[in-house]
Amino acid sequence: TLLAAAVVARRLSLQDYTVYSLAMATVTALVFLSDLGLSATISRFTPLVRNAGALALRRFFRRAAAVRMVVVTLLMLAAAAAGSVPALRPVFPFGRRDLLLLFAVAGVQGFSRLQEYLLAGLLDRGSIGAVRVAVALAQPALVVAALSLGYGVTGILGALLASALIEL
Repeated sequence: TLLAAAVVARRLSLQDYTVYSLAMATVTALVFLSDLGLSATISRFTPLVRNAGALALRRFFRRAAAVRMVVVTLLMLAAAAAGSVPALRPVFPFGRRDLLLLFAVAGVQGFSRLQEYLLAGLLDRGSIGAVRVAVALAQPALVVAALSLGYGVTGILGALLASALIEL
Protein backbone atom coordinates (compact mmCIF):
# COMPACT_ATOMS: atom_id res chain seq x y z
CA THR A 1 0.00 0.00 0.00
CA LEU A 2 3.01 2.29 0.36
CA LEU A 3 3.62 2.00 -3.38
CA ALA A 4 -0.03 2.81 -4.11
CA ALA A 5 0.08 5.83 -1.80
CA ALA A 6 3.23 7.15 -3.48
CA VAL A 7 1.79 6.71 -6.98
CA VAL A 8 -1.53 8.27 -5.97
CA ALA A 9 0.21 11.26 -4.44
CA ARG A 10 2.37 11.77 -7.55
CA ARG A 11 -0.28 11.14 -10.21
CA LEU A 12 -3.30 13.04 -8.89
CA SER A 13 -3.77 16.76 -8.97
CA LEU A 14 -4.13 18.48 -5.61
CA GLN A 15 -7.92 18.66 -6.04
CA ASP A 16 -8.19 14.97 -7.03
CA TYR A 17 -5.91 13.92 -4.18
CA THR A 18 -8.10 15.87 -1.76
CA VAL A 19 -11.17 14.03 -3.03
CA TYR A 20 -9.33 10.70 -2.82
CA SER A 21 -8.22 11.41 0.77
CA LEU A 22 -11.76 12.38 1.70
CA ALA A 23 -13.03 9.17 0.12
CA MET A 24 -10.58 7.06 2.14
CA ALA A 25 -11.47 8.92 5.32
CA THR A 26 -15.19 8.47 4.62
CA VAL A 27 -14.85 4.72 4.03
CA THR A 28 -12.76 4.36 7.20
CA ALA A 29 -15.29 6.36 9.23
CA LEU A 30 -18.27 4.39 7.87
CA VAL A 31 -16.64 1.05 8.63
CA PHE A 32 -15.46 2.21 12.07
CA LEU A 33 -18.81 3.70 13.08
CA SER A 34 -20.72 0.67 11.88
CA ASP A 35 -18.72 -1.66 14.14
CA LEU A 36 -20.84 -1.01 17.26
CA GLY A 37 -18.78 -3.50 19.24
CA LEU A 38 -19.42 -6.29 16.75
CA SER A 39 -15.73 -7.10 16.42
CA ALA A 40 -15.37 -8.03 20.07
CA THR A 41 -18.79 -9.67 20.21
CA ILE A 42 -18.23 -11.91 17.19
CA SER A 43 -14.69 -12.87 18.17
CA ARG A 44 -15.79 -13.62 21.73
CA PHE A 45 -19.02 -15.49 21.09
CA THR A 46 -18.18 -17.42 17.91
CA PRO A 47 -16.60 -20.36 19.81
CA LEU A 48 -19.61 -20.51 22.14
CA VAL A 49 -22.14 -20.38 19.31
CA ARG A 50 -20.09 -22.91 17.33
CA ASN A 51 -20.65 -25.44 20.09
CA ALA A 52 -24.40 -25.10 19.41
CA GLY A 53 -23.86 -26.23 15.81
CA ALA A 54 -23.33 -24.90 12.32
CA LEU A 55 -26.92 -23.65 11.98
CA ALA A 56 -26.60 -21.52 15.12
CA LEU A 57 -23.25 -20.17 13.92
CA ARG A 58 -24.73 -19.18 10.53
CA ARG A 59 -27.73 -17.54 12.22
CA PHE A 60 -25.41 -15.62 14.56
CA PHE A 61 -23.28 -14.39 11.65
CA ARG A 62 -26.33 -13.39 9.57
CA ARG A 63 -27.75 -11.35 12.43
CA ALA A 64 -24.45 -9.58 13.02
CA ALA A 65 -24.12 -8.92 9.28
CA ALA A 66 -27.67 -7.55 9.12
CA VAL A 67 -27.03 -5.17 12.02
CA ARG A 68 -23.83 -3.92 10.44
CA MET A 69 -25.35 -3.46 6.98
CA VAL A 70 -28.30 -1.52 8.42
CA VAL A 71 -25.91 0.82 10.23
CA VAL A 72 -23.68 1.23 7.14
CA THR A 73 -26.78 1.97 5.04
CA LEU A 74 -28.02 4.57 7.50
CA LEU A 75 -24.60 6.21 7.64
CA MET A 76 -24.39 6.20 3.83
CA LEU A 77 -27.83 7.79 3.54
CA ALA A 78 -26.77 10.49 6.00
CA ALA A 79 -23.59 11.12 4.01
CA ALA A 80 -25.55 11.29 0.75
CA ALA A 81 -28.01 13.72 2.31
CA ALA A 82 -25.14 15.86 3.56
CA GLY A 83 -23.68 15.86 0.06
CA SER A 84 -26.90 17.24 -1.38
CA VAL A 85 -26.94 20.27 0.95
CA PRO A 86 -25.56 23.19 -1.13
CA ALA A 87 -23.57 24.64 1.77
CA LEU A 88 -21.85 21.26 2.34
CA ARG A 89 -21.19 20.44 -1.32
CA PRO A 90 -17.62 21.85 -1.28
CA VAL A 91 -16.85 19.66 1.73
CA PHE A 92 -18.35 16.52 0.17
CA PRO A 93 -17.44 16.84 -3.51
CA PHE A 94 -18.30 13.37 -4.85
CA GLY A 95 -20.17 12.87 -8.07
CA ARG A 96 -23.01 10.36 -8.13
CA ARG A 97 -20.92 7.55 -9.61
CA ASP A 98 -18.06 8.17 -7.15
CA LEU A 99 -20.52 8.25 -4.27
CA LEU A 100 -21.97 4.88 -5.30
CA LEU A 101 -18.49 3.39 -5.54
CA LEU A 102 -17.58 4.89 -2.18
CA PHE A 103 -20.63 3.34 -0.53
CA ALA A 104 -20.00 0.00 -2.22
CA VAL A 105 -16.43 -0.02 -0.86
CA ALA A 106 -17.71 0.77 2.66
CA GLY A 107 -20.38 -1.95 2.46
CA VAL A 108 -18.01 -4.62 1.18
CA GLN A 109 -15.31 -3.71 3.70
CA GLY A 110 -17.86 -3.71 6.51
CA PHE A 111 -19.06 -7.18 5.56
CA SER A 112 -15.55 -8.52 5.06
CA ARG A 113 -14.56 -7.29 8.54
CA LEU A 114 -17.36 -9.41 9.98
CA GLN A 115 -15.93 -12.45 8.23
CA GLU A 116 -12.51 -11.60 9.63
CA TYR A 117 -13.96 -11.40 13.16
CA LEU A 118 -15.68 -14.74 12.64
CA LEU A 119 -12.42 -16.36 11.50
CA ALA A 120 -10.64 -14.81 14.48
CA GLY A 121 -13.27 -16.33 16.77
CA LEU A 122 -12.69 -19.71 15.13
CA LEU A 123 -8.93 -19.22 15.54
CA ASP A 124 -8.39 -19.55 11.78
CA ARG A 125 -5.45 -17.15 11.64
CA GLY A 126 -4.05 -18.73 8.46
CA SER A 127 -7.08 -17.73 6.41
CA ILE A 128 -6.98 -14.18 7.77
CA GLY A 129 -3.30 -13.86 6.88
CA ALA A 130 -3.76 -15.26 3.37
CA VAL A 131 -6.57 -12.79 2.64
CA ARG A 132 -4.57 -9.85 3.99
CA VAL A 133 -1.56 -10.77 1.84
CA ALA A 134 -3.75 -11.10 -1.27
CA VAL A 135 -5.33 -7.69 -0.67
CA ALA A 136 -1.96 -6.09 0.14
CA LEU A 137 -0.62 -7.31 -3.22
CA ALA A 138 -3.72 -6.60 -5.30
CA GLN A 139 -4.70 -3.16 -4.01
CA PRO A 140 -1.53 -1.27 -5.07
CA ALA A 141 -1.49 -3.03 -8.43
CA LEU A 142 -5.14 -2.14 -9.08
CA VAL A 143 -4.69 1.47 -7.96
CA VAL A 144 -1.57 1.89 -10.10
CA ALA A 145 -3.38 0.35 -13.09
CA ALA A 146 -6.39 2.66 -12.64
CA LEU A 147 -4.12 5.71 -12.50
CA SER A 148 -1.99 4.56 -15.43
CA LEU A 149 -5.14 4.19 -17.54
CA GLY A 150 -6.18 7.71 -16.60
CA TYR A 151 -9.33 6.88 -14.62
CA GLY A 152 -8.54 9.29 -11.77
CA VAL A 153 -10.52 9.18 -8.53
CA THR A 154 -13.31 7.02 -10.02
CA GLY A 155 -10.71 4.47 -11.08
CA ILE A 156 -9.10 4.51 -7.67
CA LEU A 157 -12.46 3.92 -6.00
CA GLY A 158 -13.13 1.10 -8.46
CA ALA A 159 -9.73 -0.39 -7.61
CA LEU A 160 -10.50 -0.15 -3.89
CA LEU A 161 -13.84 -1.88 -4.50
CA ALA A 162 -12.15 -4.64 -6.48
CA SER A 163 -9.56 -5.18 -3.75
CA ALA A 164 -12.28 -5.14 -1.08
CA LEU A 165 -14.13 -7.87 -3.00
CA ILE A 166 -11.03 -10.06 -2.64
CA GLU A 167 -11.63 -9.98 1.13
CA LEU A 168 -15.01 -11.63 0.71
